[in-house]
Amino acid sequence: MDNFTEFTSKALAEWALRGGVKLDYTRAGKPTDNGLIESFNCRLRDGFLNVNEFTTMQDARDKLKAWQHD
Repeated sequence: MDNFTEFTSKALAEWALRGGVKLDYTRAGKPTDNGLIESFNCRLRDGFLNVNEFTTMQDARDKLKAWQHD
């Protein structure tokens, strides 16, 4: 799990705690600890999230599926 606000979620942390999941955080300021996911997050943000608007969750799912296929 990432340390930054993009992926910070109190609800996720609470869900993990209730489910007995131990969260493992990357070291703050060390994106090279997990370069593959950092690269994916950048591509997802720049190539999909920043260029689309979503009206519903289903709209977001449909657009994401088309983006993945492309």
